Amino acid sequence: MNSAIRQYQAARHILTVTYPAVKEPKLLVAVLSSIYGSLIDATEAKIQEVPKSLKELLPHISPEHHSVVCQIEQLVKAHKESPVTFPRSDKFVICSNKFDMQYITIPDLHKFLEINAQILSKLNTVNSSHLNRKE
Repeated sequence: MNSAIRQYQAARHILTVTYPAVKEPKLLVAVLSSIYGSLIDATEAKIQEVPKSLKELLPHISPEHHSVVCQIEQLVKAHKESPVTFPRSDKFVICSNKFDMQYITIPDLHKFLEINAQILSKLNTVNSSHLNRKE
């Protein structure tokens, strides 16, 4: 579970401290990956086995949380499979083979981070003081 907490804290730090200082959109991918890794690690710690798909392992979360988890998982998969990615202003653009575009944005990452914290708390795997510790 410590790994899930560390990844959550790393994502929050990059999004709230590092990114505003350097304004490098490629950092948005690192934040997304850390959020996804935190969700995977928290789930693994809870059920003690390697997940095949995060969305299959969280059937008891709210529909909104489930939708966000699916969105995170889809963005991570799209980034891994994408032939072309590039930064654009305060976004990171992911292009498919057909040049359909998806975006990783700051507001989305803040939302993902909040949902990540809520899921960690719901899984009863982390004390809220770990999640809200000041930088």
